Amino acid sequence: MSSTGKFFALASAFCFAACASIEKRPYFVSEKFSSIAETSVAVLPFDNESVDIDSERYMRDEVIKKFVSMGYSPLTSSYVDEKLKEMGISDGGQLKAYKTPEIASKLACRIIVYGTIENYVFQNLGFIVRKKADLYIRAEDGYDSTLLYEGFGSGDDSKIYTNKKEAEAAFVINSGVKLISNISNKNLLMGEAVKKSVEKALQKFPRIQGTK
Repeated sequence: MSSTGKFFALASAFCFAACASIEKRPYFVSEKFSSIAETSVAVLPFDNESVDIDSERYMRDEVIKKFVSMGYSPLTSSYVDEKLKEMGISDGGQLKAYKTPEIASKLACRIIVYGTIENYVFQNLGFIVRKKADLYIRAEDGYDSTLLYEGFGSGDDSKIYTNKKEAEAAFVINSGVKLISNISNKNLLMGEAVKKSVEKALQKFPRIQGTK
């Protein structure tokens, strides 16, 4: 098989795998939201199933920003983390050992938001640049652990280049952006994929009246 044929075979396989990995899941929104007058929310550290240790901070920050745009007043992650450390919790994987009312009481907040990063991938393969993030969000009532919301979002910002010069330029640019992201601790590389996944995960989350 020629190099061109191999490329298109790889591109086809890539597209098939990307499409097949997007799993549609139903949203859940509890009717109980109508009786909750509070606007403060606590976004807990996410359970990170990806291999990128920085993805938890990036995606959690994006979720907090999204809640602000929806009219909520999220507790700062530094405050939440400080209070959780007092309980012996240092990462999202430890939250399963505690009941939601325990955490809510410590944080003095009723709407408790959990998250799981199911996928966070960056692959710079020359002709193919893959950027994908999958996020599961769950909110519970801090009073009694009632499920208030469930949502899943998949964000994809992958690109396929058929022109060699464009592919080479993209490889250099993405390599440079990745380096700058690592140095600056800013999500410059996966921003669009992360934003899309968060938007979709919170798509049905009730907005505060007066916000879009």
